[in-house]
Amino acid sequence: MAEPIISFYELDEKNCHLNFAIVVSLYNERWIWVRLRDRNTWELPAGHVEFNESVDDCAQRELMEETGAVDFSIKALCDCSIEFNNQKSHCRLFFANILKLGELPASEVGEIKLFDGIPEDLTYGDIQIIIFRKAREMIETIKL
Repeated sequence: MAEPIISFYELDEKNCHLNFAIVVSLYNERWIWVRLRDRNTWELPAGHVEFNESVDDCAQRELMEETGAVDFSIKALCDCSIEFNNQKSHCRLFFANILKLGELPASEVGEIKLFDGIPEDLTYGDIQIIIFRKAREMIETIKL
């Protein structure tokens, strides 16, 4: 399997179309990972930008839909490009500090779980490890 190529940029540095958002989320000092109903693996809350939606709005929507977050602060960290299996995507990486979780909405997410770090069984292992580590590195330098 090919290794992913992930490049990180300052916000809006590349001025390219961002087609999805990834949200690294902290709740009660633990990291939230989600499991989709049809999978046995974990992933970060994320999703594609819908028509006429900003990437920032997408991040908030996906966070609420995939985790049930009802009270949170969210901050854009950086933009990135991900090349994997001959496909290239552009995304914005966010950090959310969740203060309150509500009911998990009816969606493709079957379960959320809190972890101290990175779970073992990841849907997009190589990619998510790099993304998560970059986010943690950047989170240490910001205040929310």
